[in-house]
Amino acid sequence: MALGVLGLLFALQFTNSVHIKSFLISVIIIILMVGNYYILLVNTLYYRIDEEYLVIGSILKFNDVEIRLRDIEFYSERITLINQSGIPGLFSKRFSVGKGYIEGLGKVNMFITSSKKAVYFGTDQGYYAISPENPHEMITLLKKENIMEKNIFRDVQESDVLRSVETVRQYLLFDAVLIMMVISFPVILFYLGYLPNYISVTLVSESLLSYIPSKIFVNNTIFYGAMNILLLLVFTVLAKTYSRIDRIYYYRLMIVPLLATFFLMLYVINTILPIFI
Repeated sequence: MALGVLGLLFALQFTNSVHIKSFLISVIIIILMVGNYYILLVNTLYYRIDEEYLVIGSILKFNDVEIRLRDIEFYSERITLINQSGIPGLFSKRFSVGKGYIEGLGKVNMFITSSKKAVYFGTDQGYYAISPENPHEMITLLKKENIMEKNIFRDVQESDVLRSVETVRQYLLFDAVLIMMVISFPVILFYLGYLPNYISVTLVSESLLSYIPSKIFVNNTIFYGAMNILLLLVFTVLAKTYSRIDRIYYYRLMIVPLLATFFLMLYVINTILPIFI
C-alpha cells in the first residue's frame, strides 16, 4: 500500500492537468481508505465463544459475525496456504480477510491473521476460518459444545467455476459498453454542433479557466477511452492468469479497470455539463 501511494504521489509531480491530478488523488484516497480498513480489521480481530454464539469481532462493529454454536457441524485445523486464498493473500502470506478459496474446502469466509494458527469450521451456511491466539483453547471450547473434528475434502464445484467465468464476462461486457458510451457522448455532441469551439478543461485559479478546442477535447476523450480498453484487456488477462491461484474469486481484479472507466466518465461529465447549465 505504501509503495502504491508513494508511486502515485511521485506521478503527481509530473502533471499539470487538474483532471489527472484529481484522478490520482482520488485513487490515493481510495487506497488509503481500503488499506486503513484492513489494517484496523486485522489488528483488532478477536474471537470468543459465549453461551450460544461464536463471535468474530473487531473495532469495526458493523463487520462482526455471530454464528450459533448449534449450527457448527465440524471443525478442522489446517496449515493455510494464504497465497491461494483470495486477493488479500496475493499481497501477504500472513493474513487474509474476506471471502477466499481454499483448496480442498472451497469458498471460505476468511478471518485469518496468522497462517500457522488456522482453525476451520463449517455450517450449513458456509465455511469459516479463524486464527485464535490459542487454537487449542478454542478447540477445547468447541469440543465442550460437542463439535467434533472432521477432515473435509470438497472438490471444486463446477457451478462455482462457471459462475466466476460468467462474472468475468459480465465485468468485461459492462465495462466495454460503458467505455463506448462515454466516448460516443462527446463525439456525437461535437458532430451535431452542440459543443462550442472552445471548452474549459482546467481551473487555473478561481477566476481563470484554461480552454482547449472542442476537437482536441474529443480526441483526448477517445484516447483516454482507448487506454481504458487496453487496461480492461490487460486486467482480463491478469485475472485469467490469477485464476490458476484463486479459481473462484479471481474476477475481483476486474474492478480496477471499471474504476478507471468511472473516473473517465466523471471527467467527461465534469467537462461537458457546465456547457449546458
